[in-house]
Amino acid sequence: MSSLALGLGLVVLALAGLHAMWALGATWPAADAAELSTMVVGAPGLTQMPPAGMTGLVAAALGVAGWLVLASGGWAPWPLGDVLLRVGLGGLTAVFLGRGLATYLMGGNWAREEKPFDRLERLNYAP
Repeated sequence: MSSLALGLGLVVLALAGLHAMWALGATWPAADAAELSTMVVGAPGLTQMPPAGMTGLVAAALGVAGWLVLASGGWAPWPLGDVLLRVGLGGLTAVFLGRGLATYLMGGNWAREEKPFDRLERLNYAP
């Protein structure tokens, strides 16, 4: 069993849990929703988090992603067959690779004054 799959799967599941908390109204690690939205969404002028349903969908997608990763290493059951597991992992690879590259290819003008999201994007979210 792959310890890399275990580690990555648990990280993705932790991210799913964090998004689920936000969907339920938590604002950690920020003091309020306005501060949280500037930290995690980064859209200009946005002073509130996206709707709870949308954030809940992200949490669910991350939960499935974590399960896929754990299943690939033998840490979780996968009853849907190897082909769907491989297709799912390929999709995850494309999504996370695209998410990481988008920061740098479409990214920010880091010479100007940074907003909290810009710094967090470059240091934490994209890699």
